[in-house]
Amino acid sequence: MSTIAAISTPNAAGGIGIVKISGPDAIAVADSVLRAPAAKNSPNFQAIA
Repeated sequence: MSTIAAISTPNAAGGIGIVKISGPDAIAVADSVLRAPAAKNSPNFQAIA
């Protein structure tokens, strides 16, 4: 079985993008390209109104 990724949102302007990742290495792939959001008490946190 292979690990695959696919863009799930249309090719248009938008505020949310979805990428599906599945397969045995999906968690490792996601960990290598994503990061957790900053905590609210972090100096890097910025609220979006």
